[in-house]
Amino acid sequence: MENLVKVLIADDSRVTAADCATAFRQAGFYAVAVGCDEVLSTALPMRPQIVILSSGTGSGRTIRALKSITDSPPLIIAVTDSRTYEHTYINAGADRCIARPVSPSELVTATLALMLAKREKPCESEHRMRGIEQEITDIIRRIGIPAHIKGYHYIRTAIMLVINDREMISSITGRLYPTVAQLCGTTASRVERAIRHAIGLAWDNGESMEWREYFGSLYTRGKPTNSEFIAVIAERLRVEHSASFHYDTVEQLTLF
Repeated sequence: MENLVKVLIADDSRVTAADCATAFRQAGFYAVAVGCDEVLSTALPMRPQIVILSSGTGSGRTIRALKSITDSPPLIIAVTDSRTYEHTYINAGADRCIARPVSPSELVTATLALMLAKREKPCESEHRMRGIEQEITDIIRRIGIPAHIKGYHYIRTAIMLVINDREMISSITGRLYPTVAQLCGTTASRVERAIRHAIGLAWDNGESMEWREYFGSLYTRGKPTNSEFIAVIAERLRVEHSASFHYDTVEQLTLF
């Protein structure tokens, strides 16, 4: 536990908090799930580096309290039911707001992105990572991958990982699939099948113009493989943003 990044997850739904905690543990974090009314009493002795807080009445006060309870305040991700109060939570000290619905695996990915961003200049790098995340989402939706299937989330995670560490694509079976599986709480074989299925759906139902835009001459050769699909999008974004992040394990992202 001493070497793990500590995450405190607070949600009014105990089931939701527990599911999120499981996803974080599978990704290599030390995670504790509590109700929102217990977050402050748990945070003081625990001293978490990350707090995932389900926002609601009094969340602004809770965020300000979390930021003041130690000399090294935690990074706080506020999960909101509406964008209406996002400005309030950010002003109170939240480092990021995420609107529901959001899956446990997406929270893990967002947390990793935030941790990576905080290792550089906070404002610039966090803005860049959020921009890259949004671009990935826009690209795969335009290509025709449905947001409700598992492969959609696995592809998003895989592209982010390859942007941060391009060597992963050369070991897609040995490194990339297992890492995505760890982050998303599944198996490498299921990740591979789900990504292949998602690409197949998009290939059959997507617009050829979108495929040509992103894959160029590769499009004329037929449906891309999993590695080709991920590599093309990741490299395009890497070049556009000059991304230089790298990590191998969660432990390398320790903040304090």
